[in-house]
Amino acid sequence: MALLAMEQYGLMLCGLHPALRPAKSRAAIGRLRGQGLVPVWLPSAMALGRPEIEESWDVTSDSLAAWLAGALGLRHLVLVKSAPPPEPATAERLAAVGYIDPMLPALLRRYGIVARCVTAGEAADFGAALADGRLIGTRVLPEP
Repeated sequence: MALLAMEQYGLMLCGLHPALRPAKSRAAIGRLRGQGLVPVWLPSAMALGRPEIEESWDVTSDSLAAWLAGALGLRHLVLVKSAPPPEPATAERLAAVGYIDPMLPALLRRYGIVARCVTAGEAADFGAALADGRLIGTRVLPEP
């Protein structure tokens, strides 16, 4: 049910701008990116029944995004959150306080992904900062 709710939200997002397009597969994501469009991942087709994705309420869109990044061979992930993370922003601490879901730290380690958290207010500036060679937001730190 949660995956279907995410898909409904994704479809709503696609209605906000013509460059946002729904994508259910790795091939669709690649095709849309090649066309200069922005894929909005609809996770059910790729995520359901995957043994590495626990079917539990402990898995949120954060972990699904990390899993997708790993499946696509990406090494960076930006999570848009409603508030900045508490410091120190280690993955395990953020999971312990409920800022991210409990599965995310293991997925970040498994795929070697560097994650950053930006607030909704920072998200609007993230692309421009990245184009200028700057990173904004808070890096999720690996455990020491």
